[in-house]
Amino acid sequence: MSKETVESLLATLARDLLDHERLSASLSGGRIDINSLKIERDRDAYHLSLIVDMGGNPIKPFATVLAVEDTWQPMAAPQGLHARWKPVYDSLCKALTEALSHQGRPSSL
Repeated sequence: MSKETVESLLATLARDLLDHERLSASLSGGRIDINSLKIERDRDAYHLSLIVDMGGNPIKPFATVLAVEDTWQPMAAPQGLHARWKPVYDSLCKALTEALSHQGRPSSL
């Protein structure tokens, strides 16, 4: 299976696993473009991103999960991330980790 196919399948699964209520509540007025959700692989890291419209200003939050010793390890939120965006990061990270876990161990991808 190609890298692009795997990324597309993971994105579809992550969309279903995303906690939309928690995400929307964290954004106070922001509009999520769920169709923009994308997963990209970069060596041992998988990155999930999507676009949030904050009143005409598009923002692209992301989350990263690493393959470490054949397990999935979510990365901590970036140090400079504003507290308001932490629940968004956590929601994205949880959806990505669950999507990857549903597909098996890192060695199976």
